[in-house]
Amino acid sequence: DELVGLKRARPDELATMFEDLTGFVWKTDLSAISGGDIGVVELPRDSILGYRVIGGGIDSAYVTRSGFTDNGTTSLFLRGFAEEAAAWVVEKDLVNTDAAGRKLLSGIDESTTDEGTVREQIVWLHARILGELVEADSDEVTASLSLWQGALESSGDVKRAWKTLLVAMMQDVRVAYY
Repeated sequence: DELVGLKRARPDELATMFEDLTGFVWKTDLSAISGGDIGVVELPRDSILGYRVIGGGIDSAYVTRSGFTDNGTTSLFLRGFAEEAAAWVVEKDLVNTDAAGRKLLSGIDESTTDEGTVREQIVWLHARILGELVEADSDEVTASLSLWQGALESSGDVKRAWKTLLVAMMQDVRVAYY
């Protein structure tokens, strides 16, 4: 069978996916600037600040049809969402001493740098985030490991290395399309 096409995940769908993957909900509190009339807004699901529209969704007033392709604003939306979610999950996972209660980083801790363990964690991340079943010695894992190692070498910080890798994985085109 031939692949006919892919569907683009809308901001609402990305919000559901990122919350499931990381536990992160991208929101802001507008109470201080709205006199308490608006309150907390979930950015990908609400059109008040326009995040839903720039992410490819609709506002039902001025934008009534969803986008079907990537463009500059949808890419920036996904990048920003990935950055926030990755930072959130790394901080939460690595302080959780119960590895089974973690969202994404259950195979490592803040001091883990040995290649074998990092490769196994990356294999699991490829399956969980990208839906890609790969072997620890695959080209895909080696490329991800190279990014992780480069970030670690540059920053000297294991958390920063995981954040960098997760941001890259979560803004991959395979996340935006299904």
